[in-house]
Amino acid sequence: MEITLTNHKFQATISSYGAQLLSFKNLSTGVEHIWNGNPGVWKFRAPILFPIVGRLKDGYYLWQGQEYPLPNHGFARDFEHTLVESSSDRVLWRLTETEDTLKIFPWPFVFETEYRLEDSTLV
Repeated sequence: MEITLTNHKFQATISSYGAQLLSFKNLSTGVEHIWNGNPGVWKFRAPILFPIVGRLKDGYYLWQGQEYPLPNHGFARDFEHTLVESSSDRVLWRLTETEDTLKIFPWPFVFETEYRLEDSTLV
């Protein structure tokens, strides 16, 4: 699912997949400010990074004697987020633990991502 926020100056489009910002466009000039996501170069546009930024040595961590593989920059960008609230200038997404996330991050969590258009700024 994609949600588009609009005000008198800008338009922002955000995907439920990864709660990723796909577009931030100036309506008066038509200028797009976000990378186009060309998969031949780099498939992401503006990914949300959770629970880590970067990579782990050897790609895993130990917790209570068990190895947990954790992808570079975490996993939030690779999961569908649930829409909590939306309006013309605001959207709130939520990601919580699932069987899949518990295999790589063994804790319950609630991770929320909010986008707001405020005049010429995306917060």
